[in-house]
Parts: sequence; C-alpha cells; structure tokens
Amino acid sequence: MKFSLANKLVVSILSIFVVVIVIVTIYNYKNTSQNTIELFRSLQEGALKASYTTINITMDIEAQQHLSMLRERLNELDKISDESRRVQEKRSLLSETANLIKYPAVVLVYEKDGKALIEYDEEQYTGRDTYEKLDIDLRTRPWYQETKKKYLSTKNPKGIVTPTYPSATGKNQGQILSTVTAPLFDEKGEFLGVIGADIFVGDFQNRFANFERPELPSMDIYITDSEGRIFSHKNPDNISKGGELTPTEKAINQALQKGSSSGTIDYFDALGNDRFAFYKKFDFGWTIVAAATQNDYTSALNEHFIYAVAMAIVLIILSAIILYLFIRKLISPIERIQTALSSFFSFLNHESKHPPKPIDVKSHDEFGAMAAAINENIKRTEENLNKDSVIVNEVVKIVEEAKVGKFGKTISQSSSNPQTNKLKDSLNEMSNALYDLVGGDLSVAAGIFKAFESNDFTARIENAQGLENAVNALGDSIAKMLRDSSVYARDINAQTEELKSSMQRLTDGSQAQASSLEQSAAAVEEISSS
Repeated sequence: MKFSLANKLVVSILSIFVVVIVIVTIYNYKNTSQNTIELFRSLQEGALKASYTTINITMDIEAQQHLSMLRERLNELDKISDESRRVQEKRSLLSETANLIKYPAVVLVYEKDGKALIEYDEEQYTGRDTYEKLDIDLRTRPWYQETKKKYLSTKNPKGIVTPTYPSATGKNQGQILSTVTAPLFDEKGEFLGVIGADIFVGDFQNRFANFERPELPSMDIYITDSEGRIFSHKNPDNISKGGELTPTEKAINQALQKGSSSGTIDYFDALGNDRFAFYKKFDFGWTIVAAATQNDYTSALNEHFIYAVAMAIVLIILSAIILYLFIRKLISPIERIQTALSSFFSFLNHESKHPPKPIDVKSHDEFGAMAAAINENIKRTEENLNKDSVIVNEVVKIVEEAKVGKFGKTISQSSSNPQTNKLKDSLNEMSNALYDLVGGDLSVAAGIFKAFESNDFTARIENAQGLENAVNALGDSIAKMLRDSSVYARDINAQTEELKSSMQRLTDGSQAQASSLEQSAAAVEEISSS
C-alpha cells in the first residue's frame, strides 16, 4: 500500500505526538494521582478537623465555660442564709444553665452530705426548695469520683468528660449520654463537690453529615470514648455493644498506644474493607476518626485515568484531523509541482510535444521558491531544447547534403549544453575539413569523371577545392598524356609502315629463296635418281 507524502507526514508527526501525549498523560496521571491523593486526604483531614472542632467546643470549651460560670454563681448563692431560698435559687440557676444549649440535665452533688440538685431542660421550673431524693448516692458514680480525684491531685478547675453510658436516673434514664464535670470549690480551693452537665451524643452524626464530601462517599466520622469503644457512628451496627474490641477499635487503640495523639492509620474493618483514616485524640480522652476506604481513592484515580485517556484519545483524533487538513493544505503545492515535473519530464523525454504550463504557486515559502525555480528552469530548458532542435535540424540538413556530396556548410546556432556545442563544433570542423579535402560538391567531380569516361578530358571544375584540384590536375595530366601519346602514335605508325615495307621485301626474298631451294632439291633428287 502506497502512502502519500501527506499521509506519511501525518503518520510520522502523529506517531511522535502520540508518544508525547502518552508520556505527558502518564506523567500528568502520576502527578495528578499524587495531587488527587493529597487533595482527598486534605478533604478527609479537613472533615476530621471540622468535626474535632465542633465536638471539642461542645464537650470541652463551651461546657467548661458554662460550668465555670455556674461554679462562680453557686459560690455566691452559698452566702444566702435561708436554706430554702438558697436551694430555690440554686435550682433556678441549674435550670437556667440546662436551657442555655439544651443540656439534658445539670447536676450538683455536695461532697459533705451527698445532697444533690438536678434540673432538666424543657421542664418548667417548679421552684422547689428541697434536695433530690435519689435511690443512689451520686458520690459513688465514676464521674464524681474521677472529678474529685483529678481536682485533689492537680487542682485543675477543669473536670472530666466521661465515657458514654446509659443514664441511670431521671427522665433521661436509659439514654446514651456523656457527662462533662467540673469540681466545685470555695475561694480557698477546698473541694465542695461536683457539678456536671449531661450531653446527648446521639446527634453528633447529624453534625458530621455537614462535613461529608461526594468525593469520599465511604467516609465515616466516628468517635471512640476514653475506653477505646465506638459510641458515635453513622452505621449503628458499628457502635460498640461491649465485649471484645472490634478490628477498627483495636487499630485505633494500637495507634494511640504508640504515643501519638494524632496521625493516620491503615486498617481493615470488620467487613474486610481496606480503610485509610485520620485520627485525633481530645484532651479529655475521646478520639475522633475520619476513615474512608481505599476504593474511594482508587475510584477517583481510575476515573481520572479514564478521563485522561479519553481526553488523550479525543485530542489525538482531533489532532490527526487537524494535522491532516493542515498538512494537506501546507503541501498542496507539491501536487501541482509533481504534476508539472511529470509533464516536464515527459516533454524532456520527448513523450510529449508540449511543454508544461507554469506552476501556479504563490506562497512565499520554500514551495513558492521551488515553484519559481522550476518554472524558470522549465522555461530555460524549453529554450535550450528549441535551440538544440534548431541545431539538430541543421545537423540533419548538413548530413543530408553530405549524403549527396555537398560540404562546407556550418552550424551557427549555439546551445547551453556543452556536449551539444562540442558536437556542433566537431561537425563544423568536419564539414570544413571535407570542404577543404574534397570541395563543396562531389557531384561536380562526378560529372567530370563521367566526361572522362566519355573520353572528354577538357572539362574542368571552377573554384576548385581540395580533391577538385586533383580532379582538374588529373584531367590536365590525362590530356597531356593523350597529346604525348598522339605524337608517339604517329611516330610508331611511320615506323610501322617502314617495317611493313621491310617485311614485305623480306617476305618476297624468302619466297624467292624458297623457290630456288625447291628447284635445287628437285635437281638433287633427279641426280640421285639417276
């Protein structure tokens, strides 16, 4: 299969372009893959930070601020001497605090006698002036004891955040919540008891929903408590039911045991999914985790790869079409040049009698210069061929005249072809040489020889050249010879006549002698006979 120059150029350039596109695509894919991974991780880490901030504000900063203000005002209310009024004011203060941001319950427990006050949100304040009557001593609760222990050992005004637990008393009994506590102490720092605010943890996932990203559809944001158990998760099945730790919980705890409060981990969840997670531990012991499957990353990379390959294919196809049209337009003069050259060579090889038309290429580039040069050379070659044709015609005429014995004519036309000029000069030299050797017309000499054959030796060649002079000289020599021969003939004729007479006389004498001899013989014979 033959390819045109345009197709060869397109294939060559497109091959290079494809190689470059493939290399660039691979390079961009690697860079983009890294950028995509970094972007996805930044999205995942951003979701973790945002989630961490909102939980930290709720469970630590905001709650501790409210409890700190509550402690100050409780200390002021302790100055009221009337106990009933003092209890009423404290209940009012607890109710006000509970309704600040809808704490499920706000509790006050005194160390001295275990008396407690509890107020709930969304409950109309009744103004009771007595302490709670409870079935249990709240001073025995873990959150109370840990807060007391922490304060007595560190004098830190901040309390603790408890692990999640089901509420044991009150209207929220059985619901999962956590308690934020703070120590209650007087101006001298003497420990008086514990104040706390319950916080439901069930709505945390509603907050985390705001941080979900479509790029990471499998991302889960969950929290483990200080015991390492998951208590808040988008999938309720993943919330700890107690017992042995799940693979996810074990992976988080192992990372924390290495001494880092934040970082990344890779682990396999209970379903065997390979997950990549960012984690960060709160100061109060909880840990928040943002985990997504590796499939989110690979899916994004595959999607980008398919997109990159599709774009590369589209780009290659469009480039091929544009390149083909551009190159066809660019090298279109070559077709006209090729046609003109074919016609020119046909004319040059005498396959055509008509010279090619000038090439119509007006571009100001190499093709234009090539076309102009070819046009100029076609014109010059045509002129040279015409000159050569004239020379050839003159040569033919000289040869034709030479065939009939005419010499002396020369070719005056010149050619741009050195070989043709050399041939012309050689032919002229030959013609002049023949003219000098045999004369201008051999037919004249032939006529002289015809006359010689007729014994007419009087004809001569006028303005004789070369051989003609010899012919004239030959005629002169023959004529002189004939004249000399005529004189010799006359002399011979006279001598012949004289010889003839002498011979006649000799003959006659011989005959007489013979007759005499016959007579003598007869006489002798007769004598003998007798």
